[in-house]
Amino acid sequence: MSENEPGHFEKAKHVQRIGMPHFDIVDAHSFNKYHETALQNIRKLRNIHAPYLSPIDKFRLELDESWPAGANIESLYGKKCFVGLCRIINGISGSVLEPHIDKLSRDSNDSYAAHSLESQLAANIYIATPDVGGEVEIWLKEPEIEVYEKELEKTQSYHVNRDILGQPDAVISPKVGDLLIFNSRCFHAVRESSGGIRSSIAAFVGYRGINHSLSLWS
Repeated sequence: MSENEPGHFEKAKHVQRIGMPHFDIVDAHSFNKYHETALQNIRKLRNIHAPYLSPIDKFRLELDESWPAGANIESLYGKKCFVGLCRIINGISGSVLEPHIDKLSRDSNDSYAAHSLESQLAANIYIATPDVGGEVEIWLKEPEIEVYEKELEKTQSYHVNRDILGQPDAVISPKVGDLLIFNSRCFHAVRESSGGIRSSIAAFVGYRGINHSLSLWS
C-alpha cells in the first residue's frame, strides 16, 4: 500500500481511512504505531490539501482563537495524538456505521488525561456526500459504560443492536462544507449510502471546564 493510499478501520473494515484513529489501538504495537505516526499523519493530510489550508487546520485555528483558554492537540502518556482522521465510505451495500458511542476514557482507561474530561464532542467536516443516504443518526442517550459493554458482547462488534434504541432523536443530512458537532458519548450512527462516496474529516474535542483549554484528537 502506497503512503497516500487509504487504509481501513480495524473495527469497521468497510470504511477506508487516511490516518490512524485512537480507537483502533488494541495492543502495545498499535499504541506505539498510533503515537509514532501522529504528527506524520497530521502533515500528510496537510500536504494533501496544499496549497490550501486543510479543513481540520482551519477548524483548530478558529477553535483556538474563539475559546478563551485556547485549544491544543491532546497528549496522552506524554505523547501527541493525531488530529484530522479522514473517513471514506463507498456507496456499496452494507456501507453503514452502526450505533455506537465514542468516549476517550473507555479507549484509554488508565490515562489521567482521558478521565479528566468532563465531556467529549465529535466534529465532522464533510468533503464529499453521496447522492442518496449517508445521514447521521443521533440518539440523546448516554449509556453507562458497564451497560454499553454488555450490549457490545451481544453483537461481538464495535456497535450495539439498534433495536434497543428506538427511533433516533435527530437525523441529519450533511452537505459538502458542513461542520457537524455533537456529543460523541451519545449513540450515533451513519445510514447506508449510494451514488458516490461519503468522505469527512473528523476530530474529537475534549472539554475540562471553562477555564481550561480544549483538546483535540482523532
